[in-house]
Amino acid sequence: YSAAAEAAEQAVTLDPRSKEAQALRERLMRWRAESGGQYDWLALHRAPLGSPIDSAEFLADTVRVSVVPGKGRGLVVTRAVSAGALLMACRAVGLTPFRGAVEVQWEAQKLRQGEADDLLSQLVEKVAFCPPLLRRLYLLCGKDQDGAESCPSAEDLLCNGGSSQQGEGRMFVDASRLRNIVESNAFGLNFAGLDVVGRTRANVPDLRHRDPVGLWLLPSLLNHSSTPNVVNTFAGDMVFVRASRALCPGQELLDCYVDPLDTFQGRVTKLLPYGVSEPRLPDDATDEAELEAILKDSDVAHNSLRAQQFGRALELFRGIAQRL
Repeated sequence: YSAAAEAAEQAVTLDPRSKEAQALRERLMRWRAESGGQYDWLALHRAPLGSPIDSAEFLADTVRVSVVPGKGRGLVVTRAVSAGALLMACRAVGLTPFRGAVEVQWEAQKLRQGEADDLLSQLVEKVAFCPPLLRRLYLLCGKDQDGAESCPSAEDLLCNGGSSQQGEGRMFVDASRLRNIVESNAFGLNFAGLDVVGRTRANVPDLRHRDPVGLWLLPSLLNHSSTPNVVNTFAGDMVFVRASRALCPGQELLDCYVDPLDTFQGRVTKLLPYGVSEPRLPDDATDEAELEAILKDSDVAHNSLRAQQFGRALELFRGIAQRL
């Protein structure tokens, strides 16, 4: 990216008064601002879900990849971070198109067979002609392209990071190894954060939704906690990760792989494919039937909001607050 920006700046000086040069200059200024975490948020959120957007990635200089005892690799911050601070903005390296053919349930990041095949096929074609991207994908499994143990830097796992120059010919791609990476790291585009509050749950089969699934390199290193300290939101094909609470130096960044409002037993069941143990939290209800009823009312309330039935939604939310 840096080399391309430098070349573009030189091109602008050749004919600075032309419309093309002025447009290129404005684009370079916007990309520099975005690389510093300054985005036009309204424009971003107008982008259709899953569509490619022309924005630079961002990584806060406090985020580092680290080996976390008992978990393997994870992401930590090296200094204090305030609540709401933008930590990273990352583009998907692969994303299934929004065509109504991929079904993703709220709680399940694990891809179904068809979803894995779709995303895998797309990535195989992409990386076969792009060695740098293939090397970055292999870093997700803890080893480099030659099989040696590796702990990459956070910058290594940005799409903008390093060279993206395509090779002259098609490379051999270990599809089996790539499938393992996809199945372990890909997830539904609207899975986490505010974008999914009140969305579907597996125990409400008539509310299943169809959205793209994709693979984001750096965010895939976020480990699980039912008391997460980050929140993810999506715009176009990018995910934006913010601190949901104040963070201390050395603290690990933690995401929630399942619905944080689910029952204790529900979370345990849905985390089994990940091999993640789930502690019972102080706020976990003892009457899980009551909590299930609250969750269903929450879905109905959010559906009422989407249908602009504001009075009905307010009544339901008040009832939920009183029961909680």
